[in-house]
Amino acid sequence: MKVAAPYAQELLDIRQDQCSGMRLVEEIRKQADGARSSTMSMPYRVQRIKEFVKQLEAGDIKLLSSGA
Repeated sequence: MKVAAPYAQELLDIRQDQCSGMRLVEEIRKQADGARSSTMSMPYRVQRIKEFVKQLEAGDIKLLSSGA
């Protein structure tokens, strides 16, 4: 048992490292998907902001203060 224990621990450590690596890859994939999604929607968001600013400048809409 004493002889086998270090080898068993090494195998457990390798498995744990593989799981950690898989979790890291999954997290990177999620972040990349989020960045891609944000990048794809950016032109639409910029256009909406431009339209909003034009309406503000034209006086078509007004911002109300909270009175504070």
